[in-house]
Amino acid sequence: MEQNTVLSTDLLIDVLQVSKNNYAVIVPNKIVFAVDASQDDVKALVQEERNNPENEYASGAHTCLGAVEEASMTLLPTFDCNMRCIYCYARGGDDQVFMPKQVAKGAIDAIRGTSNAQSLSLYFAGGGEPFLNFPVMDFAVRYAKQLFHEVSIAIVTNGTFGAEQLEWIIQNEVSVRISCDGVAHDYQRQFSDGNPSRDVVQANIRNLVNLNREFMIQCIVTSNSVRSMVESVDYFANLGVKTLKIEPAHMSETCRGNKDMTPSPQEFARNFIETLKHIVLNGLPLKPIFRTFPTE
Repeated sequence: MEQNTVLSTDLLIDVLQVSKNNYAVIVPNKIVFAVDASQDDVKALVQEERNNPENEYASGAHTCLGAVEEASMTLLPTFDCNMRCIYCYARGGDDQVFMPKQVAKGAIDAIRGTSNAQSLSLYFAGGGEPFLNFPVMDFAVRYAKQLFHEVSIAIVTNGTFGAEQLEWIIQNEVSVRISCDGVAHDYQRQFSDGNPSRDVVQANIRNLVNLNREFMIQCIVTSNSVRSMVESVDYFANLGVKTLKIEPAHMSETCRGNKDMTPSPQEFARNFIETLKHIVLNGLPLKPIFRTFPTE
C-alpha cells in the first residue's frame, strides 16, 4: 500500500496510512495517530472512536479543522503494557512498540499547520499504557505549549504510574481517567507477571484524592463481575472517588478474552439499576456514568 493512502471507513471516520504500519484515524476535529499498528489495531481504534461518547457528531457534519477555535488530537505513545487485562480490546503488551519523539513532533506540527486554533486538547491513550513512554509524552506536552497559546492535557491510564508521573500530572493539570475494576480488579487486571495490581492503583487513587485533584475512574464490568457492582461502588466511595464510569466489557475478535466475558444487557441493566438505588439510598457522594452496549 502506498504512503498517504486514505482508507475510508464511513462518513465520519477516515483512516490515512501515512507510512508503513503508521496510520492516522481522522474524526471531526480530532486526529488519532497509531504507530507500527496492525490492521487489527486500526480496526480496534476505529471501533473505540465510534463508541466514544465524547464524539457526538451530526450526520455529515465534518468541520473544517482550520476553522475551529480549539484543535484536538490523540497520541498513542505505545502498544506495550505492564498489565494483562483479561478483556483488553487492543491486546496491550503483545507488541512492544513505542512512538518516537519525531513522530509526536510531526503530529503536532501537522495540527499546527492545518489549524488556526489557539488552543489544543492533547489526549494520551492506548494501545498500551501511555506512561510506559513517558519521555515522549513529556516532550509532546512541552513542544505543544511552544506552538499553542493554551494546551489542555488528558490521559487514560491503568493507574500504575510512579511519583515522577504524579508530579507531572499535578504540574500540567492533567485530566486523568484511571481504569480500575473495584472488587474484581485483581482478577481482571493483573500485572504482566501475574501479580495483583490493585494495591498500586489504589495508592495512586488515594494520592489524587488527598491532593484534591478531580479525576474519573473507569470500571469495566464482565460477566464474572456484573453481580459485584454494588460492592465495587462501596469500594470506590470509601476511597473518596467522586466520578465513576461503569461500562460493560465489549468483546470482539481483536480482544484478549472470549466473547463470554460480555455480560448480558439484561443482567447489566438490572445490576446497574440496583447500584444506582444503592448510591441514592446510602447518600454516597458518587457521580455515576454508564456506557451502553453498542447497537448492531
